[in-house]
Amino acid sequence: MEISTGTVIGGYVVREQLGAGGMGSVYLVRHPTLPRDVALKVLHAGLSATPAMRARFEREAELLSRLSHPNVVDVRDRGQQGDLLWMAMQYVPGPDLATLLERSGALPPERALDIVAAIGNALDHAHACGLLHRDVKPANIPLAQIPGGGERVMLTDFGIGRDMTASSALTQDGEVVASFAYAAPEQVSGAAIDARADVYSLGAVLFELLTGRRAFDADSLPALLYAVVHAPPPDVRAVRPDLPPAISGVLARAMAKDPADRYRSCAELVAAARACWPARVPAPETSVGPVPVPPPPQHPTAPARSRRGPLVAAAAVLVVITIGVAVLVIAPWRGEAEDPGNGPAATGSTSQSRSGGLQDWGQAQFVVDDFPSLLPATPADEGWGGGSCAPTAFADDVHADVGVTCSYDNGITAEVTHYPDVAARDARRAELEQGDAADSPQSWGIGNARAGIRLLSEDDPQFIWQWIMFNQPDKALYVVILEWAEHTHAELAEEWFSQAPFTGPAGT
Repeated sequence: MEISTGTVIGGYVVREQLGAGGMGSVYLVRHPTLPRDVALKVLHAGLSATPAMRARFEREAELLSRLSHPNVVDVRDRGQQGDLLWMAMQYVPGPDLATLLERSGALPPERALDIVAAIGNALDHAHACGLLHRDVKPANIPLAQIPGGGERVMLTDFGIGRDMTASSALTQDGEVVASFAYAAPEQVSGAAIDARADVYSLGAVLFELLTGRRAFDADSLPALLYAVVHAPPPDVRAVRPDLPPAISGVLARAMAKDPADRYRSCAELVAAARACWPARVPAPETSVGPVPVPPPPQHPTAPARSRRGPLVAAAAVLVVITIGVAVLVIAPWRGEAEDPGNGPAATGSTSQSRSGGLQDWGQAQFVVDDFPSLLPATPADEGWGGGSCAPTAFADDVHADVGVTCSYDNGITAEVTHYPDVAARDARRAELEQGDAADSPQSWGIGNARAGIRLLSEDDPQFIWQWIMFNQPDKALYVVILEWAEHTHAELAEEWFSQAPFTGPAGT
């Protein structure tokens, strides 16, 4: 049943149909209380009467709610109206990758690698949260158009995803529901699967991006299934002889029949693929995750004190000018000679300049959404404790992708940093443990909140920092970083750590 324009579902007003599939239709709708468009996914009325299909549809919302990643389409709400089951999701204006391939054919290698890197980050995040996607294909990769140019690569449709930590009668290993041309052999044959099935599918997508054709295609379904299970993946250079020879081996390993022969993660696959080409500047038309904020102009720095580790930092300088409701925050973090803290720091970042003209968080919005009690709704508002907050521009921490930094009147700086995947987060941790935090890892918790690990700098009278990780799956890629000049760790713990509302599941 097609839903007509103007119909109200769950408070959302239908504007137009965006697409339809075997399970349901997707509509562009208007949010009931906010001036924004939302994508509303509605299960076909006939299927909503089927318990298994209802459960699968509801589970997609539950799976997506466990993820917090800039390259994963967010689920905002779900409900039922009469016989209709619906799910409100982030609206992604722009074509999907299948449409782009149909229109343009093979993509330039730079753009293909950037797209695969973004989706690989999203998949590794899902795997770290205990989820498999199981249906990675170009049609499930929308390309969000960014105002001012560029695009953000997204991953959607976890409708046949699988919880790696729980068993279920839904989409059991013996039930083949994926798009066969991109499905791993073990999916087609009904064998047990793990994260390496998604690695295989990502390799199949990369093959198609580089060649403009699928790795496996056939005139009939039986012939396609046989090829996926038994035929070796074709040599990509047989289609594109201009590609570097090494990429043939990379794709052969990514799409190996035996999961044990594949890359262990999507990050490994992307790194191996990038290594096939000389170092290059990322393609400007494709943004991998959030668009990075340019670092501020570099200032001359004073010589660093002798410390364990190569990192250099200084305390923040905060200037607040109030003109009506306009607020300007200037934070040249790492550099002036008169700053007391020329020592190693955990952030390696600066706070982007902020004024009354910055009315929304842009690419950092999802960070604010995940820490609503700590961070302000807009950059013009105050955060918890009167903090003045702004998007973070990363200078020394090359692993992070987006963050929000807050400065307080007492001189404390708190930064909520998001990493694209667990490997990036752990790489930064390794750098800190080799430097100023070698002997500091300790578990922590406040009240009944599940917590994680803290790294502490040396208890220096001039400058200290703390690097706080979480155990919760929905916060696995976040780190909260605290800095305070001329204070102790005990004072920082009493003044901020024990009081600030940064614990608990994301979104609470």
